[in-house]
Amino acid sequence: MKTLFFVFIHLLFYNVYGQKEVRTEGEFQTELNSNETKDQAKKRAKEGAIINAIEKAFGSTVFQGNSLYVKNINVGNLTETKTGFSSISDVYVKGEVIEELKVEFEEIPFTKKKGNLTENGIEIKCTVKIIAKEYIEPEANFKLITLNCTDTSKCKTTSFRKNEPFYIQFETKEDGYVTVFLDDNETSSILFPYSIGRERFYNGYNVKANHTYFLFSNDKKFQFDNSIITDELIWETKESMEKLTVIFSPIPFQLPDLIKQNSNSLPENLKSVDFNKWLIHLRKKNKNIQIKKIALNTIQSDY
Repeated sequence: MKTLFFVFIHLLFYNVYGQKEVRTEGEFQTELNSNETKDQAKKRAKEGAIINAIEKAFGSTVFQGNSLYVKNINVGNLTETKTGFSSISDVYVKGEVIEELKVEFEEIPFTKKKGNLTENGIEIKCTVKIIAKEYIEPEANFKLITLNCTDTSKCKTTSFRKNEPFYIQFETKEDGYVTVFLDDNETSSILFPYSIGRERFYNGYNVKANHTYFLFSNDKKFQFDNSIITDELIWETKESMEKLTVIFSPIPFQLPDLIKQNSNSLPENLKSVDFNKWLIHLRKKNKNIQIKKIALNTIQSDY
C-alpha cells in the first residue's frame, strides 16, 4: 500500500555568515501598570532595551512567507538573511547577549487624562550597554542529497521536471531524530515522518548512526522500517523555486502544533511564518538542533 503526494514547495538558500561581537546600547520606556510591581515593569523595560540594542547592532527581524529578512533600523532597508535568529520575550532578534556592561533605570512621572479625570502615572525607562554577538545557525553535519531516481550515481539533483519522482538520501554519524518539511511560501508541509502513523513520531523519526536512509521509495531494497507505510512523492510545483528543510537532533524534539480541529492526527502543514517562528523557539530550547535548507527548482518543459 502506498500514498501518492504532490509536492508544492518554495525555497531559498540558507547559509551561515561569520560571527562577530560588538558593543551596543539601547533604551526602552514603558508605563508602570496598576496591576504590576515596579520590579515587573523594570524587567519588561530591560528586555525592551536589550532588544533595541541588538536591533541597532544587527537589524530587526521581518517575516515574509518562508523567508526571514533583516531590516536596518537606521535606513529601513530589507536584506534577506542567511543567519538564524534567537528570541527575547517572544521578539525575534539576530543576536545574543554576551555581557551586560551597564543597566540603568529612571522613573519618569507623567499625567494622563481618562475621561474627565486627570491621573498621575510613572513610566520606567531602562538604558543598557551590552556586548552582543550575531546569532549563527550551527552547521548541520549530517549528509543529505535529493534525487529524481533511485540510482544515486546518476540521479543527484536539485532541479526537477513536473511529474518526476522525488527522493531523499539521508545519513548521520550519530543516533537521533529527523523530520522533513517542504514550503510553498505560504505553508510548510511535513513530508517525513510519513503521513500514515505519523502520530507515533511526534518527536521526529528515530534514525541510527552510520545507516543510510532512502526516503519516499517503496522499493523493498530501500525499506528501513516494515512497520510504516511509505509516501511516494511526485514533483508538482506552483513556483520555480522551492525550499526543503530537514531537521535533525540527537535528542527528541517536539513537532509544531499541527493537530487539526476535532482530530487526533497531524495535518499536512502550517503557515510558513508560524513554521519559522517554531524553528526559532526550537533552537532556543534545543542547542543540539541541526537544520539544513536546500534550494530546489523546477525545470520548465521543453515542449
